[in-house]
Amino acid sequence: MERLATATWSTGVGEFGEPLSVVSEIVILGDDAVAGCTDNAACNYDSEATVDDGSCFYSDDYFDCDGNCINGNQTWCLDQDGDSFGDSESSLLSCAPPSDTYVADCSDQWPDCADNGTDPYDECGECNGDGISDGQCDCEGNVLDCADECGGDAVIDECGECNGDGIPDGQCDCEGNVLDCADECGGDAVVDCAGECNGSAVVDDCGVCDGGNADQDCAGECFGDAVVDECGECGGDGAEFECWDGSFECDQSDCPDEPGDDGGDGNNSLAIENVDIEAGTFDVYMANAEDVGGFQISFTGINITGASGGSATDAGFTVSTNGNMVLGFSLTGSAIPAGEGLLTTISFDSPESEICFDMATMSDPSGLAIQFDLGPCVD
Repeated sequence: MERLATATWSTGVGEFGEPLSVVSEIVILGDDAVAGCTDNAACNYDSEATVDDGSCFYSDDYFDCDGNCINGNQTWCLDQDGDSFGDSESSLLSCAPPSDTYVADCSDQWPDCADNGTDPYDECGECNGDGISDGQCDCEGNVLDCADECGGDAVIDECGECNGDGIPDGQCDCEGNVLDCADECGGDAVVDCAGECNGSAVVDDCGVCDGGNADQDCAGECFGDAVVDECGECGGDGAEFECWDGSFECDQSDCPDEPGDDGGDGNNSLAIENVDIEAGTFDVYMANAEDVGGFQISFTGINITGASGGSATDAGFTVSTNGNMVLGFSLTGSAIPAGEGLLTTISFDSPESEICFDMATMSDPSGLAIQFDLGPCVD
């Protein structure tokens, strides 16, 4: 006995990954079931059918249910590149397109390359290509060299010059410098006269390497025979002043005192005392056998910034400084009386390794010069 039935299909994957389609459910229909096309939009719709048997067929855009051509024959062109534009050179006349590759629009100007109505070929002639890649200058993949030549071989040298020759032989950089004797590029080390790189030996005035002019005599003559005599004179004749006792000295002041001579008024002297480098001060100590009406004293090794106090201030002197010099005088005619003690305190900066008297001009109240001995340097 035959019965109508409906089947439910299920899909899946087999043991080896292959696709499967199997009947998962079967429903047996009753005796009154009628198989046929149950879609009323189909050409073969069966109003009495109760079960659709898959036999429905339909009219389409080109043929009606009786198979008649609806719009008549028309031209169809082959769309071989799939852009919905057909090639007018590959066309045929029919009611419907013979396949999905035929279209009614026959305006394809580039039948071998899919387009949207504009030229699909790039500048390199490639269908829908990207053209010349960024950084390249032609379709062969070349790039511009530093001289803007496409595919050229000019490069920037180590000195930053396009197609340059780089650092010349014998030089060590792009500025034209050379290595000195210490292998420093652009350095100023040179070989001294003793053959030592960056050494201090030099040829002295007598042509002797590192001689230090030791071959000069006291007159500056190379390999000369002039010497300093006992009086400190270069090429001198020695002591020539005859003293009261018949002895010879370089100066009258060097002669021994005659018997009964007490030395007169005594010595006048200046000395540097109480130096304080951190505070930038020192005292000028004066011993004077007679009244002092004015003074001008200069020093080496310092820059004077001021002077104050001492017997100069007590006497009402006007005291001023300039560079390495201190000047004191009275506008009223007063004087520093004979004696000894602090003349003035000097303030200074920029000290060198030692501070010395340079010179001193001392005068009495009448403006006459007074000889003073100057004390030693201090460090």
